Order: sequence, then structure tokens, then C-alpha cells
Amino acid sequence: MPDFKCLQELYSNKNAQQENLAKALRKQQKKIKENEGGNMQQRALFADLYRLLLCKLKSKHTGGGGLNITGQLNSDSFEYGAADVVII
Repeated sequence: MPDFKCLQELYSNKNAQQENLAKALRKQQKKIKENEGGNMQQRALFADLYRLLLCKLKSKHTGGGGLNITGQLNSDSFEYGAADVVII
């Protein structure tokens, strides 16, 4: 810490440092708020994907069955390494 002649200089310096820090944080907050919309949309898409995958997993564990997108019976599943793969 640099030497100051009096406490007034010390606290003036500390005050200036805090003001600069606050200014930088406000800039960062502004950038985050500007990008929030796109990020929220992406989070919503991933939440929907997660729910879809949970439903698919639940369907597989409760007997699978059902129809796939083309209207055919959904019985095409096989193991690929350690992962169970279901073909839709």
C-alpha cells in the first residue's frame, strides 16, 4: 500500500478504487442483462428437452411399447456399449 501523508488521502484513494470497481461491475451487469433474453430461451429449450428425455426414459422402463412418430410399434432398442439406445 502506498504511503499517504494523511488519512484524507488514504480514504480518497480507497473511495476512488471503490468507485472504479462499482463502475466496472455496473458494466458487467449491463452486459448480463442484455444477453439474458437469449440465455433464458436456451434454458427453456434445455428444460423442455430434459422433460422429453425423462418421459422417453419412463416410457422405456414402464414397458416401452407405444407408437413412434411414423405410427409403427416402438420396439427398436438395443444396447450400445453402456448406453441403451432407442431408435425412433
